[in-house]
Amino acid sequence: MYLNARFMFLSLVCFAYIIIFGDITEITTFYMSNNPYQIFGTVRVLDGVNLTIESGFTVFFMQNSRLQIEGI
Repeated sequence: MYLNARFMFLSLVCFAYIIIFGDITEITTFYMSNNPYQIFGTVRVLDGVNLTIESGFTVFFMQNSRLQIEGI
């Protein structure tokens, strides 16, 4: 999994967001305190890997992006 902080300017207000891309290959948590997250491309949660998403989590999907869960 690759995380990359970017900055976005909107009405003179700046906030950082976490960009998620590639495969999630290890136990990962999306924390509400790191909001917002942005999915870029196809992000796969591989079989046998746990992805925990905290309540209140915000995610934005770029055009033609998706979150694909490979396991159960």
